Amino acid sequence: MIHNLYFFGRKPSVTSFEFHRHYLEVHPFAGPRIKSIQRYVQNHRVHSLGGNSPFDAVSEFWTDAPAALQSRNEEGAKMRIADEEHFIDARRTGWMATTDRIVVEGYLKSDMIQGVFQLTHRMGMPIDEFRRYWCEVHEPIVRTLPGLIHYQQCLEPEEAYAWGDVRWDGVEEIWFDGLEAARQALKSVEYQRSFLPDFDRFCQPVWYFFSEAQLVMWPGKSKDQLLREIAAKVAHGWPE
Repeated sequence: MIHNLYFFGRKPSVTSFEFHRHYLEVHPFAGPRIKSIQRYVQNHRVHSLGGNSPFDAVSEFWTDAPAALQSRNEEGAKMRIADEEHFIDARRTGWMATTDRIVVEGYLKSDMIQGVFQLTHRMGMPIDEFRRYWCEVHEPIVRTLPGLIHYQQCLEPEEAYAWGDVRWDGVEEIWFDGLEAARQALKSVEYQRSFLPDFDRFCQPVWYFFSEAQLVMWPGKSKDQLLREIAAKVAHGWPE
């Protein structure tokens, strides 16, 4: 499956709460179900956890072909694209289509905290060397993070480089059980002295942020369960 990631920022005229509420409560139902999408995860940024990314959210969805080419022709996709003008800043968006390499497989659920890191290889470093370092050197460092539940590397496919310039070479995802677990991990020696500094050895400056994940479409999840989760989240609100 292709792992599609759509990064975007909040429209300046929309409050933070309204941005998150519309994204979760309205946007998934702005049109008919997009048949090509098999899984769909929303990530709502938690600014207090830090990061330097210009984005406030990322939608992740899995399809058999790149979603930017496939699902945008479906009626449901067209209606959701039209809905974006209500809460998304069109000047701050970015697309990626990747393949997953799951390194640490954990049980995923809504309200977990995910760190999302967009990686670009260092100037002068061949892509093969970038990938080798990411897998062989950086990966063991990530495994040492306290409280790590799930870790995956999302790689830009080889054919993407034949199409033209590639903005990012991959995405690193690290998942924690909740807000407090993420805070403890980010305070740790492993994160501060090993994990973050290591990016400089194989990447250009990395854009990253931490988010609260909502599993909107996920194997085994019923629509009733989803609606209960959405209602509870809207009532409780989002951490800043």
